[in-house]
Order: sequence, then structure tokens, then C-alpha cells
Amino acid sequence: PDSSAVAFRANADGIANQELFLAPIDGSSPARRLGPDLDAGENVQDGYVLRADKVLYGVDPGAGWQAYVLALDAGAQPVPFGPPALVERALLATSTQFLAMTDAGLLSVAIDLSSAPCPVDGPNPVLLIPLLSDAIEPGGLLLFLQGAAFETVGSDQVETTELRSVPADASRFSLPISAPFPKLAVVESVESMTADPSGEHIAYTTSGAVNRLFLVESDGRSEPVLVTSSPTLLARPAFTHDGARLLFVDQGNLYAVPADGSSVPTVLLSGAIAFRLATQAPAALVLTGTSGNLGLFALWLDGSAPIDLLLGLPTGVAFSGDASVTSDGRWATFSVVEVSGGFSLYRVPMDGSLPAELISDPGAYYGSRL
Repeated sequence: PDSSAVAFRANADGIANQELFLAPIDGSSPARRLGPDLDAGENVQDGYVLRADKVLYGVDPGAGWQAYVLALDAGAQPVPFGPPALVERALLATSTQFLAMTDAGLLSVAIDLSSAPCPVDGPNPVLLIPLLSDAIEPGGLLLFLQGAAFETVGSDQVETTELRSVPADASRFSLPISAPFPKLAVVESVESMTADPSGEHIAYTTSGAVNRLFLVESDGRSEPVLVTSSPTLLARPAFTHDGARLLFVDQGNLYAVPADGSSVPTVLLSGAIAFRLATQAPAALVLTGTSGNLGLFALWLDGSAPIDLLLGLPTGVAFSGDASVTSDGRWATFSVVEVSGGFSLYRVPMDGSLPAELISDPGAYYGSRL
């Protein structure tokens, strides 16, 4: 969160597993493994949550799933929390609480493990799907998807999902905040969601016969506002650092729309596939092109022209498509595939200066988070 380091998963010791590493963004010291060396077949799962002084992550040893909280101090040992067999990736957090899916239902747990886990939805929870989730820090709200109903489509029973919010301290049960779905030829479900920095507005996308993007207030007391409809699946939207605009990708364009939905979307960049926003600066990292011919651009949201971040790459390497931007918007990191087949991690200033290798061939590389 302070833009000082990048966390990433890699297979660095030649055995079949994925471990978690941390490297300073300025390259001042080598990357170090977070937690103990894992055995073959033990994998840190995607969906880990990085904080300024700790990381929350799950390990799948093949026979079950266990979540841990780990201080970022060198030599710190991970502390397991919750019962085993947690649903993988079911982790999200505010500064004091996190949400975990267990066999006993959805639980809210204090990050410092100072209190017992608290059930979020009562003693008889329905099926939950918290793989696409988000945290709203100011109000301590957590967002998650939940199975809503089973609909018959032809001869198949298809489960729809709805978007719900719940306080991280579980002071009330969760409430639905997504729009009721009309009966369509294909069942419509919530696919992705995000919250603005103030916690007042939520954006979510749905998929079905038509894919749609909505804006809604997080208290669920207002009707959702339809931003756009599209025949293609809309990429996950995101609010700018100041909460003023919502960005999303649709049909090869990166769009922006006011957070209150008061005007039509405008195109910021053509050829876009996906993007990430800096959380403390008006900057976006945009992936463009097609498979085999990918580009990476810095886009400052003040109207400046996009900046090609791959111009200074050496010969013999190719951008892999995996990239992150620091919270302060100063740096981007991305992985490249080398001619030898290995991976390296690069950093590049968002002002377009030359990229530099941050980590040389960490083995099989599984993505980064800043």
C-alpha cells in the first residue's frame, strides 16, 4: 500500500509449488520468500491480501486449504486462522477485519486474531460465492457474491448470483444491493464489482443475453443506475483514486463515466483489453493489443497522451501480459518471457523512462500485486 515493494508468486526452487515473495520496488535488496519454504505440491493461492505490515494468504497442500496471517518482518512465522478447508481465494480485508469462507459459513475475523471468528449470515447460510469480492475501507463494508436462485434454461439448472454487502464487524446480516434481474433467454448474474474510495458508490457488471454495467449506492436504498449495455463481457470496472470517475473496458475501448452516472461514457483510449488504476494518484496502467502482440501504456487521467512503457525493452524478451501499478502511480512492474523460456520481472517509471530488470528469472512466475 505504501508503494515500497511488490509481492509475487513464483516457483523459485525447482519443485512443483508456488510460493510468495516480496521485493523492494527500488531494487535495493534481493527478493525474499515470505513464510517458510513449502513442500512440493503446496501452493500459495491467488487472492492474497497485502497490507503495510502483513499479508493474508491461503495455502493449498492438495488435501485441504488453510489460511494464514504473516507479519512482513524478516523471520516472522505465519499464524493459521480459521478451520482448514476454507474455500480458496475467499479472503478480503479492511484495515482491521477480513472475511473468510469456511465449511461453517462466511466468517468475519479480526486481522490481529484478537477475537473469535463471527458468523456473517446467521446459523444457516446459503451457498456463497465470495471469489469476486471487495472491501470498502471507510465504512468497513465487505462485498461478495451469493447464490440467489436456480433458473431452468433448457434442460439445465443454472444458478444466478446477486451482489451483497455486510459490515466487516458482522454487526448486521448481509443485504442485497444489485438490481432484480429480468427473465432473459440466458440467466443473468453479477460477474464483477468494485467500490469507490468513500464507500458510497458501487459499480458492478452482469452477464447474460446482454451484459450490463450498473452504479448503485452501497447502502442499497436506491435503485441501481444502468451505465451501459454491451454484447461483450465488460471488464471489471474501477473507480479513480478520488472517486470522481468510473473506468471500464468495453469492445476494445477504455471508457470513463462520472461516478454518479450523470453523463454518458467517454473514450479515454482505444485498443484496450484491461487496466489497473493507482489507488493514490490519477494514473492508469492499460493493457492493449491482442494475444501475441500486447502493449502496455501509462495513462495519466489529466488528458495527457498515453505513454508506451515497453519501448526500452531489450531484444530477446517479450511482455507476458502480467503487470501492476504502485499505489502512488510512480512505478509499474511487469513480467517478460525470455528466449530461454524463463521469466523476469521488470520495473518502469510511469513517466516513460527506460525499464529495468528488478528480478532475474524467478522461475515459473504467477503474477504480482503491489
